[in-house]
Amino acid sequence: MPSFPAHAASLAVGLAALHGRPAETSPEPPLNAQSAETGAKLVSAAGGFSCVACHAVGSFTSGQVVETPGVNLAHSGERLLKSYFDRWVMNPVALEPNTKMPVYFDAQGRSQLTEILEGDGEKQINAIWQYVRLGPKMPLPPSPQP
Repeated sequence: MPSFPAHAASLAVGLAALHGRPAETSPEPPLNAQSAETGAKLVSAAGGFSCVACHAVGSFTSGQVVETPGVNLAHSGERLLKSYFDRWVMNPVALEPNTKMPVYFDAQGRSQLTEILEGDGEKQINAIWQYVRLGPKMPLPPSPQP
C-alpha cells in the first residue's frame, strides 16, 4: 500500500470529515473501575455473554475453536470510538450482515441478563466499554466454577 507522509495529516482530517467525525477525538472521561469490573463479568462465560468464547483477552485465548476468532478485546479500546463500539455491540448484524457475532439486545435495548444492571443494554455496553478501555491492563474475566 502506498504511503503519503507529506499528505497524511490532511488525508486524515478529510477522511474524518467525510464520515462526519471531528479531526480530533475528545478525550474519554475517567475510567470507572466498578463499571469495568461489571464489564469483565459481562464478557465472561461465568454468567455473562460469553464473549470470551470467540474473543481473546490479552494473552488469554478464546475458549472455543472458532472459524473466525473475534478481535482481542485488550486491543479494542485503543482502536475504536465509543460511538462505534456502542452501535456494534448493540446490533452487530446492522453494521455487518455477515458477522458471526450474535445480537444480545432486543429492539428496546434490553438483554436477557436481567440480573446485571437490570438488563439495561446501554448500561451493560458501557460497563463492557469500561473494561475494554483497560487495554493490556485488563484482568482476566471470571471463569465458570466447576
